[in-house]
Amino acid sequence: MQRTRMLTPDDGAALAALLTRVSPDTSYARFHGVVRVLTTATLSRLLDLEQGRHEAVIAETDEGIVAVARYVRDTPTSAEAEVAIVVADAWQRAGIGRKLMQELMTAAWQAGIRHFRATMMPESAPVRQFVSSLAPTTRGCIVDGKVVVTIDLPDSYFPATTPVRVGGPEKREG
Repeated sequence: MQRTRMLTPDDGAALAALLTRVSPDTSYARFHGVVRVLTTATLSRLLDLEQGRHEAVIAETDEGIVAVARYVRDTPTSAEAEVAIVVADAWQRAGIGRKLMQELMTAAWQAGIRHFRATMMPESAPVRQFVSSLAPTTRGCIVDGKVVVTIDLPDSYFPATTPVRVGGPEKREG
């Protein structure tokens, strides 16, 4: 059984173990190089979470974390954030990536983010197709040999009844 929740700083060991569930191809698509072990510095950076600045949603099963999607805001007040996702090979094409991205898009929208920026390797056609399927309004260009796309988070995607977090428990608008 798979469940989703926000990543916490206590998830370090489980996050590091996720790399044992991804192939070299999946690692290359996510990190733009094959990464088999997260260094202490990288793990610390990935766990340096702050609501509205750097958030991550995970999917976990009895075996541990099987997917993570995250955003990191460019500046504290920026409407744009870098986004990334990795899904363990056994869980790819099962809808978990889409579910995590929808949850992450909602969290980002609540924080005032209106655009995601994703950087992909040009040869990663499945990744590019996944990103294009998330939102109809994506713009892309090549930067340093990589495909960089901007994904608009349209107002119409987020109903007025979306829970809004304001430093405490969820509150509902509308």
